[in-house]
Amino acid sequence: MKAYTYLALASVALGCLGATQTQAETISVVVKDTTSPYWQTVMAGACNAGKELNATVNVTGPTTEADIAGQISILENAVSTGSQAIVLAPSSSEGLGAAVDEAGAKVPVFLIDSSANSTAFKSIIATDNKAGGVLAGKAMVDAITKKNGSAKGKVAIISYGPGINTLDERIAGFKEGLSASPEIEVVTTRVGDFQTTTALNQANDVLSAFPELDGIYADALFTGIGSAQAISEAGRKGNPVLVTFDSSDTLEQNLRDGIAQALVVQNPYKMGYDGIANALKSLKGEEVAAKVDTGVTVITPENVDSEDAKALLHPDFSCLQK
Repeated sequence: MKAYTYLALASVALGCLGATQTQAETISVVVKDTTSPYWQTVMAGACNAGKELNATVNVTGPTTEADIAGQISILENAVSTGSQAIVLAPSSSEGLGAAVDEAGAKVPVFLIDSSANSTAFKSIIATDNKAGGVLAGKAMVDAITKKNGSAKGKVAIISYGPGINTLDERIAGFKEGLSASPEIEVVTTRVGDFQTTTALNQANDVLSAFPELDGIYADALFTGIGSAQAISEAGRKGNPVLVTFDSSDTLEQNLRDGIAQALVVQNPYKMGYDGIANALKSLKGEEVAAKVDTGVTVITPENVDSEDAKALLHPDFSCLQK
């Protein structure tokens, strides 16, 4: 199965029951957006963990990361309908803080991908987003140096949306990664509204406003897709160079075609899998790590066909096929 096939999932739980378990622990996984390929990878990891570790896993969430109220409602429903543990990817650190407080007072809560302004969770399993941003900055330096013959140029940042600590960390890390090359200047930062179309429009704007732009850094999947589309439609492949967080079939092809120069790829499958594994350990009274770093890998045209890259770009979605 191709890595990022869109599945017909909305804010309805998909149950994944361990094949030989008759009285499995029930764990609810609440993601940020069930329609996104990134979050479907998280869901696949959680679902496969449920099958392998004999747990009933209900994966659900809103259909857009902007629906904070919807995610809170889904979280509250998961608690009230008898989930023995919750694995949650908070859409907003601030917006989900009180909801995590309330849920954590009733059942064990495990955060994945992003944190929340709360202390009522057992552990967080996530990318070190600042470290990933640093790698993105270094990848940008490498790409601009290859393009221009020196580490000198102008860069635009296009961010997916406001109020997300993971995106803030990715941008801070990116700037840190650039800091060793002071002649690379960030000329503008655009913050979107969690829509690919907005990212496309913003990328078009910066291409027009800065005709000598050397690079674009997109801090999430859909900003990367929008930015790549803008570069392609403008006939400017490789100028500016594009470095983006996350991956999809489209971005992989953009990388192979020379429209993108580097993908900073997380391990969302591991987030989902380890979220379930840690929840089960905790329910059995075992200690779990307060923080788990699931890592990032920079994928370029030079290593895109490596076994490690293939495993990240094409995870196992079979358990979500219904």
